This record gives sequence, structure tokens and C-alpha cells, in this order.
Amino acid sequence: MRKLVCEKQRFIHFDQCDSAGIMYFAESFTLAHQLIEDFIASSAIGWSAWFNHETLAFPLRYADCNYRYPLRAG
Repeated sequence: MRKLVCEKQRFIHFDQCDSAGIMYFAESFTLAHQLIEDFIASSAIGWSAWFNHETLAFPLRYADCNYRYPLRAG
């Protein structure tokens, strides 16, 4: 099986963080979803074909997140 690797740098805004500047854990899912949307928009399929297809859908059925290290504002 071929593993798809995609990398993108994101800016962590202070409103996503606690007073110490560490991103709230739940924001990990918001960030992940935004990255999925960015991937779709830049893919060969494209945003419009992906979301406006009459018979095809790709629902997200499960999500898991491991907190390995803190993500900081900036």
C-alpha cells in the first residue's frame, strides 16, 4: 500500500491557545479538518468536484488524536 504524505505549515493563532500560548487539545481537530480541506482544494479532483458530486461522498467516520507535544501560538 502506498502511503500518501502531505506537509503544510500552519500558523497557530493566540485565540486557539490558553494563556500560556499552548493550543487547546480540541483545536487539533479543527486544524486537521482545515488541512484536509486544503488538501482537497489542491488535489487533482478539486473542491467543486469533491463536494458537489451527486452520488459520491467521503464521510469522516472516526478521528483519533495523540497529544505528543504542545503546539504554541505563532
